Amino acid sequence: PAEQVAQTTTDANGAYQFTGLLPGDYLIKEESQSGWTNVSPVQIDQDNLTSGQNLTDQDFVNVELGSISGHKLEDADGSLGTTGDQTPVENWTITLYKDDNHDNIADPAEQVAQTTTDANGAYQFTGLLPGDYLIKEESQSGWTNVSPVQIDQD
Repeated sequence: PAEQVAQTTTDANGAYQFTGLLPGDYLIKEESQSGWTNVSPVQIDQDNLTSGQNLTDQDFVNVELGSISGHKLEDADGSLGTTGDQTPVENWTITLYKDDNHDNIADPAEQVAQTTTDANGAYQFTGLLPGDYLIKEESQSGWTNVSPVQIDQD
């Protein structure tokens, strides 16, 4: 296993630097942060740093993960208004799709996750990479939608 010889923290611009390194082989690793994921190397293997050599552009690229949430409500009078007749619907299946082909169609191959609403009618999808998503609720007999079944989340 590699021996740790130095540790640093990035500055406000995301830059980091190690100085005073002796010639040799080095492995640079970044520490994972909660709520973020790597989109480029988790580690950089730099073989044979020579005397006086300065290496630049040894970059790590990360993205912050996102979330999508909402509620499933029953609107007793179907008005979509704020008449106080909306009540939470529990155990309703909500499915999330990543619309990679940007056709605004919830293709089965693009399904990312599925969940059910809680006692408050709430659902949430977390740990999402940036992108375009579609949310679709299950259709059930005896129910009529008074708001969109499929919502485009850019």
